[in-house]
Amino acid sequence: MRATDAEIRAQAVEESYARVGSVLVDHLVARGLAQADGERVVRRFLEDNLLCLFDALRIEADIQSVAYDSVLDAIEADLYDTDAPLLGALIDMRPVQNPVMPCALTAAQQAGIEPTAFSEATRAAIIRRAR
Repeated sequence: MRATDAEIRAQAVEESYARVGSVLVDHLVARGLAQADGERVVRRFLEDNLLCLFDALRIEADIQSVAYDSVLDAIEADLYDTDAPLLGALIDMRPVQNPVMPCALTAAQQAGIEPTAFSEATRAAIIRRAR
């Protein structure tokens, strides 16, 4: 039985939180937010951000005549490190960026996360992964 869109998105949130959550929480705590509040805000930010991405993927899959279930399979395979076509092999990701960027920036603004903080979090995640 395959996972639903919401289940895959929830797993993507958990994976994203594991990769960059602590850096973003630390960023918010350094600006005066309580740790528990920072954790909630970051989770909400990641949920909103991934909702932006999944919505854009659904629309773009339809435009490119790609089955959305195939897109979900590719995302799920990446999350669980299993065999499946890469997302970029199924769908041209360049047009997905256009609707995602303003949506993601709005989510970041609502969370009080500056774009530079997200860049720092991404760098920290890459460094942790390389070790």
